[in-house]
Amino acid sequence: MNSKLKTKNSKLYSYPGIGSASHKGTDKRGVDIWLITISRGFKPDGTQDRRRRQVHCSERELPHRIAMFYAEVHNAPPNSELRTSNSELTVAAWSEQYLATLAARCARGEMAERTLDGYRQHLRDRILPALGHIPLARLEARHVKHFLKLLEQDRRAGKNDRPDNPRPLSGSTRLRHFNTLRVMLQEAVYEEIIPANPAAAVRPPRADPPRPRYYTDDTLPLILAAADAQPPAWRAMIYCAVGLGLRRGELAGLRWAHIDWRRNTVTIEQAVQYRPGHGQQIKAPKTKRGYRVIPRPAP
Repeated sequence: MNSKLKTKNSKLYSYPGIGSASHKGTDKRGVDIWLITISRGFKPDGTQDRRRRQVHCSERELPHRIAMFYAEVHNAPPNSELRTSNSELTVAAWSEQYLATLAARCARGEMAERTLDGYRQHLRDRILPALGHIPLARLEARHVKHFLKLLEQDRRAGKNDRPDNPRPLSGSTRLRHFNTLRVMLQEAVYEEIIPANPAAAVRPPRADPPRPRYYTDDTLPLILAAADAQPPAWRAMIYCAVGLGLRRGELAGLRWAHIDWRRNTVTIEQAVQYRPGHGQQIKAPKTKRGYRVIPRPAP
């Protein structure tokens, strides 16, 4: 992969077939300075044709910066015979190809359509307005970091916010946007469109774990008492939710055929989900663990 040669006053990284980088000290902010050298082969006179660039980055980010400079050297020059059609492919253009691939996976049953809806929304609302104009081959970790800062500053009102007092995006929401971008860029690596994923050198946003909420021995009798005052259909659903511990979608997808009265069991094999623009739909459980047989509670 790569070899690191240390001297007394500097570090030298050698990437066979790609190039090398040498440490040149630190700047006023304490960030490492590296001189990257990329070879473009040999000139007509037999000497090597090299390109060099000085970058300011951490040692952890260095492999990504080398890979991006390599892609620029071999793809970007306007008069180079090595230039490829991928050099001008923008993030927005690649996202269309990526979404088409995901749509095909949905058609084969390999991905939930609601998951694809989430990817589309992340791209449409925040990722593409910030990064869509950038050529994919020129996208760097600094662009991704800037995008995360924009997410921290985002104050657009959500469906549960007051228009005059919107809340900042939660850590989990920012993490979902970051993961959508990261996975999309990794697919470009798999397709050999870019040599490295620029999001891999960026620390993901921190998502605080959700606080579990559950009923206690004190609150459960109150819930059942309140259920007795409801119409029979709602009362049955509340009792099933309490007695079986089902999710809301699983509860809505429950049918009489799923109850085995002889064995006193309930089989969970489907759920109801809502997709904007499509209404409610029946879907299979997302994972194998979603398929389960639950003992029916005693009357």
